[in-house]
Amino acid sequence: MGEYIRNSPGIIAYNRVSAEDENRAWEIAKSYKDNSFSFTDCTSFSICGRLGIKDVFAFDEHFKQYGKFKVLP
Repeated sequence: MGEYIRNSPGIIAYNRVSAEDENRAWEIAKSYKDNSFSFTDCTSFSICGRLGIKDVFAFDEHFKQYGKFKVLP
């Protein structure tokens, strides 16, 4: 399944983490010291912010705690 998705253009857009994303992730982590956000969480928040993503499909409670997304389901 993974290979099918990887090799099928248009199904998934890959976005690599930029240096700017990493810097923003560290800023998010420092700003939310009272939460247990992982660096992966903060990187996801940063990339979503850069791409203008407002709605996310996630079971990770940290997306709700961050408070900047409409979390689905």
